Amino acid sequence: MQGGNGGMTPGAGSMNGPRPWGTVPWRGPKMDRREGDGVEPMLVYDTRVQVFDLTDPVGLEKYQEVSNKIANGEYRMGREEIEFSKEKGTWLVMMRWYEMYYEAPKGARVAEEPQERKNGTKKNSW
Repeated sequence: MQGGNGGMTPGAGSMNGPRPWGTVPWRGPKMDRREGDGVEPMLVYDTRVQVFDLTDPVGLEKYQEVSNKIANGEYRMGREEIEFSKEKGTWLVMMRWYEMYYEAPKGARVAEEPQERKNGTKKNSW
């Protein structure tokens, strides 16, 4: 198998420091951030591994989706290995990637939704 670890973007850290390219989504309850409290969101990673059969339309679509998110900075590449399967007569790709999210650290204050949103009385502006 051939492989590599390409796609790693150095310097991902707090929201005030260097960040990976693209937009990293938020997961979980929003923080109530106050000036000077020193509490910063944490950048967390979920590891994913999958083998894609590139002759299968569903496998190819999922592979392209993950690859595009890596290229746009939403995910990070861990490893990719490409092998031709003589049994199947097709190319298989094993990919390990990391899905990134910002989360509130333990003990951070949670922001409350406005009362109108809780009651369902406020309509979206769009």
